[in-house]
Amino acid sequence: MANATDELTLLERVFLRIGSAESDEQLQSAVSKFLPPVLLKLSSQQDGVRKKVMELLVHINKRIKSRSLVQLPVEALLLQYQDPAASSFVTNFTIIYIKLGYPRLPVAKQAELVPCVLNALEGRPQSHQDSLLLILMPVLGHVTVPADPEKRSVLFGLNERPHIYKLLADFMLDVLLLPYGATAQQEQHQEQARSSQHEDASNTSANSFPVPLGMSEYSFKRVTAGNPLTSEELEQTKLGIVKFLASGVMTDSDILCHLIVAAADTRFSVANAADMELKKIVGLLDWGSMSLTAPLYSLFLGTQLVTAKSRLNTIKVDKRCSPASTRIRLKILPYLCRSRGSALVFPACIQVFFDSLYGTNTSPRLKNMALQFSMLIILGANIQRLTPVAGVLLSGLLKLIAEDDNSLKVLAYSAVGKLGSRVPRVVNKDLALLQTFFEALLQEDQDIRMSVREALLSMVEAFHVGLDDESKECSDVKATTDGSGSVIGGQCQTMMQALLANQVESNEPMARFVAVRYAASVFPLNHAPSRYLLLLATGDNKDEVFTEALKALYGPDHGVETSEGSGVLEKGRSEESQKQQQQNSGTSDKSRELILPQFCDMAQYLAERAVIRMESAASRYVIGNHTLPFSPASFVEMLTYLRLCLARSADVQLKKREVIQHPSQFTPLISRYLHQLRQTFTGCGTLDKYLSLIQQLLTASPSIVPLACLLELVGSAPDILAGNFTGKLSWLKGLLFSAKEEMREKSALLYGIIIAHGLDDLAYEEAVQDLINCVKSKSPLEAQHGCLLASAHALERKISIMKRDNSSLVNLSSYAVYKEGVEAIVFHLNHQHALLVLASCIAIGELARCAPLPLPSGSSSASAEDKNMAIWKLDLVKKLFAIMNNGKITTKVKEHAAMAAGFLCVGEEFPHSRDIIQGFLDMAKETRDVEVHFTAGDALVCCVQGVMSPFARNVWTTLESEYEPHDIDAVLAARNQDLEWLLDELLNKFAPKPHPNSRQVCILYICVNETHI
Repeated sequence: MANATDELTLLERVFLRIGSAESDEQLQSAVSKFLPPVLLKLSSQQDGVRKKVMELLVHINKRIKSRSLVQLPVEALLLQYQDPAASSFVTNFTIIYIKLGYPRLPVAKQAELVPCVLNALEGRPQSHQDSLLLILMPVLGHVTVPADPEKRSVLFGLNERPHIYKLLADFMLDVLLLPYGATAQQEQHQEQARSSQHEDASNTSANSFPVPLGMSEYSFKRVTAGNPLTSEELEQTKLGIVKFLASGVMTDSDILCHLIVAAADTRFSVANAADMELKKIVGLLDWGSMSLTAPLYSLFLGTQLVTAKSRLNTIKVDKRCSPASTRIRLKILPYLCRSRGSALVFPACIQVFFDSLYGTNTSPRLKNMALQFSMLIILGANIQRLTPVAGVLLSGLLKLIAEDDNSLKVLAYSAVGKLGSRVPRVVNKDLALLQTFFEALLQEDQDIRMSVREALLSMVEAFHVGLDDESKECSDVKATTDGSGSVIGGQCQTMMQALLANQVESNEPMARFVAVRYAASVFPLNHAPSRYLLLLATGDNKDEVFTEALKALYGPDHGVETSEGSGVLEKGRSEESQKQQQQNSGTSDKSRELILPQFCDMAQYLAERAVIRMESAASRYVIGNHTLPFSPASFVEMLTYLRLCLARSADVQLKKREVIQHPSQFTPLISRYLHQLRQTFTGCGTLDKYLSLIQQLLTASPSIVPLACLLELVGSAPDILAGNFTGKLSWLKGLLFSAKEEMREKSALLYGIIIAHGLDDLAYEEAVQDLINCVKSKSPLEAQHGCLLASAHALERKISIMKRDNSSLVNLSSYAVYKEGVEAIVFHLNHQHALLVLASCIAIGELARCAPLPLPSGSSSASAEDKNMAIWKLDLVKKLFAIMNNGKITTKVKEHAAMAAGFLCVGEEFPHSRDIIQGFLDMAKETRDVEVHFTAGDALVCCVQGVMSPFARNVWTTLESEYEPHDIDAVLAARNQDLEWLLDELLNKFAPKPHPNSRQVCILYICVNETHI
């Protein structure tokens, strides 16, 4: 009882001291001295003491509230607040005076006490922590943070107290989320609530202001409790928070969310400061970390991110956060787009995508960014996580495409394409989506069509039949299962073919291009229907379309090979030299082998399509009085492709789009294959259809390709096909007068083969005589050229038939037509026009390599100027060398003259072979043309080999490896003598000469002879 009396006496004295204070200084002195111990008296067991303390505190409150300059003993109060022995009654009153006194301190003192206030948070009730954090927020910008990390860590001690660390971070984020003006309106509502007479009315008024986006009701209340900040004060507080965050107190990954929110602030000063800090740290963050991006997803979506209903029920209603505002979302999404790997959190990223497109807090700009984010999800997410949600993503994108916003359609189409390429099964279940996109290429605006095209091209692999490169070579394409489990085959393949067939002839170039890409990629390389579609596209008027079609048919390097690379026996080059050049190319034949359909499959399919297209006026083409099923350009490529299929089916190894010029080293293989086809019913029908296609184009639009196709067939199987064209000789003869040299050369060879194999002897002689008369007459130059070549080929073919039938060739010199033809040909060696000189050289070479020329041996006594006198074999040799040494003659003519001279020794044991060899050696010093020297080297080989040369064989039916000359023993000695003599001349006479041409030619000739002999 005595203690209670003493305590009351002391309290009365304190009351007197405080009550008698006349100035602020006296009041401050008294309060600073007595307030902490007076608060401790609240723990007294005596009711009278506690009552007296409350009276004293009421008096103190009245005195200091009206005097804002009076300071309170905040440090002592903080120490007392942290005393674990203090009762809750004492701490509850202590914090009231801490909250009252802390803001009255000078700013420097407030900043100094920040660590103490943070220390005081440990173990306190949530309401106390919120109150203390609220008074700290305006001061954070004034805190002096040490530059040393260790000192900084010791000063605040947040690393050792993760709970306080998170509490501070969350509170700062709530302040940053607080919009300007919300505090003032909140205060107004609170005043209205206090003035209300009824409690329910009070609650209604207090809650009438909506909770800002991104915050919960609880977080909004705790940052606006007490004395709310004005807009200007809130701006400074936010600036201070940004400065505090940038000081290094917290890790960069923990402050990312705060800086993004601050960067979205409506006040420039705050947003600019946050942007500057973001630029500093954004490159240092680990964007593959889920812990970095998870807070961004939570802020973006709010509590709706929690999808499990059981988890949602554990969160109190007042603590459920709403999604962030559109302004903040626009800042968050660019940083979410930096995510990779596990930082793409599922299903949160899908929720972000859909909420940005179809949620309430969105805008056109946010939708655009959401589509960019969807590209990141599609391309960057793990396929195991993406596959289950791919269908949902696709539905959202297609829904957006169905709307009329063109600015978003561009990205949406691209996203669908990328999604289809990564998860094929979502798009290849049927062709409905593909059909829709093809229709969009025709219906969408021009600026959107490019995106549709890219989407279709991205999805092309999704519709692949699922075959690897090796299985693509199989001709039987059955229903197969791709890696995603979808089946593309049977009816689906047929529907795909129909769809592409419709698009490959569309009016829209983009649709045609995409159709070509699909036809090339979806089906195997030997799939005839898809190759047909590609061949149709080769006649397209757009460069990118027909180039893509050619690339799909023949590979990236789809150029036509030269004759040397394709096995053509042109300029007399031997097969061995061509093989050597192919071996030296350094590429493997198999690695570059062209994969093609079987000839019969391709020819029959094209013939069927031709019949169908001829029935429709919309699909056929009219040229003059003729009607074609395909455009001329496509028709030409189809025949070229069929030639390649024919060669490939005949076991000719093709590396690319090689056009074989017949006769060649591969001609016997094709000849044998055609004879095999003719022996079967199906093969016979296929050849007839192929011939029909060739004649259709050749009749309507004569050109080199159909003519070469016809020559290939008739020349390779003349015994079967030549008779079919004897009724069309007048039409074929008209081609001999073509304005194009190549057309005349091909038609001359074809005409010669047909009359030699298709006519009887009498009709043959009449036809050849007619050609010779044309050559001798004053016909136009083109007519003379064509007829001269045709007569030579006709005679050469007839001689080959006679040799095949073992007929005697002894009387060839008395064979009138042969003799007259050779004389006419030799006569034109002196013609003033190089074209006829060239034709004469070719003709002499063709005839000389298969039989002796009907000319006497030796040299005539007539002068060179007497052109009407009979010419002898040595005179012919001199004429050929005169052409080779003529500086005004072109290289092409010289090369053929050199080969003609070499072929003179092939058809017979030529009596002047050494004269020819000597002529080449004499020419070496004067001629500098390397091509001529190479050709001369090949001609020398012919001279040395003589009748043993493989050029003496029937090049249409016999392979070089199969050729076996007759009576080798009889000529072997003479051939060896010529070889020894040639080598002696080269090594002992040419090599020592100082002239560089002689030495170079010596080495070249020796190398050529060593290669072939």
